[in-house]
Amino acid sequence: MAPDYHRCNSCKNEKILNASKFKVHLDGLLKTCLQCLSKRKNTYASKKNLDKENLPDEEGSDDDGTKIDDALEFVNMSPVNLDAFLDNLSACDSVRSVVARVDVARIQSSDMREMADGVAKAVWDCLKYRFM
Repeated sequence: MAPDYHRCNSCKNEKILNASKFKVHLDGLLKTCLQCLSKRKNTYASKKNLDKENLPDEEGSDDDGTKIDDALEFVNMSPVNLDAFLDNLSACDSVRSVVARVDVARIQSSDMREMADGVAKAVWDCLKYRFM
């Protein structure tokens, strides 16, 4: 039986359709060959390193120069009720960054993702912000 060939979507070369040339995915083999995927990954990594070079000098600082607190300080914060958190947000003129430990007990779910989505929706409704 003759081997099947497939044209890579990136380099357009025809290659034998097998796991040594194309990455295995849930739906079968990807349309881009492993060689092109590797090139794409290296290009992405180099661009990411260039972006890191353009960060502010002080590591761990926000755009406005304020120091971002470490995780230990966040863990030691007292939780604030979701309604009080939203009231404080709506009272601010401009919100760029928020660090808070919010009690989400009123959001009825055992799934952490659904709880986070509930907080995001509450912030959207309060501030008309959208997370992208």
